[in-house]
Amino acid sequence: MAVALQDWESPGSVDEEQMIAWLRDVGSRPPALTTAEIARLLDRTGSHRLRNAAALALADLKADGAAERIGVLLRRADVAPQSGSLLFALDELGGTLSLEGLLNILRSGSFEARSEALHFLDADRVSIADPESRRVASAQLTALAAGPDPDAAAAAQDALAMLPDRTGHVGPGQHQA
Repeated sequence: MAVALQDWESPGSVDEEQMIAWLRDVGSRPPALTTAEIARLLDRTGSHRLRNAAALALADLKADGAAERIGVLLRRADVAPQSGSLLFALDELGGTLSLEGLLNILRSGSFEARSEALHFLDADRVSIADPESRRVASAQLTALAAGPDPDAAAAAQDALAMLPDRTGHVGPGQHQA
């Protein structure tokens, strides 16, 4: 299938609907695309529809390294508005969400994506590298909670209530949602 993909990055070079159909059928019959081709598509496409379909296909295939690839994408601010399917795929793969990804999604994600990101935090599946990262995230969440977007503010408040303190425990006055 490499012939079909050789020029897929060029605008108008590939039928997006056909590519999405191939990706959706990945679990029901022999795939039209290899796992490597799907991963390359996930990494490079500018289409959020293709990116989401590729992530779901990789989750269906339980592809090695797929959770890490999806996690990298979720760190990108431009991906946050269309991140719901990526979060679903990451969850299906048992992956973790980066703190940067969590913040991007709470700032700019859809209601569903924010809810899914909070699910990762509540399930202790957000990677927090060190106490300084936690402090910075807490400050960013506090600013977001005071911001003009009421949906983002509510999500940030929920995240602050779930964010573990430096010892990994939920802080005083905070609770697990």
